[in-house]
Amino acid sequence: MTTTSPQPDAQARRHRARLPWTGTGAVIDPDLDRAAAGARVLLEALGVDLDNESLARTPERMASSLAELMSPQPFQMTARSSCRRGSEW
Repeated sequence: MTTTSPQPDAQARRHRARLPWTGTGAVIDPDLDRAAAGARVLLEALGVDLDNESLARTPERMASSLAELMSPQPFQMTARSSCRRGSEW
């Protein structure tokens, strides 16, 4: 049985420089009113009492939070070069 080493192309792909991540094409200007209406429908279907003063703005908060969550900012992924097996961060 013989073993083969990785092809040169495969090695080159593993060691090439990584480009900065630019996001997933998130919506620039989400329709927060429509999202809040959808959140309201969902919460009501789950039996949440939105007439309660402390929950009245929950649909708007949900819409705003989800819009922020789904709109990631670009970042440059890095790796810690000194990270070795058994070493501490």
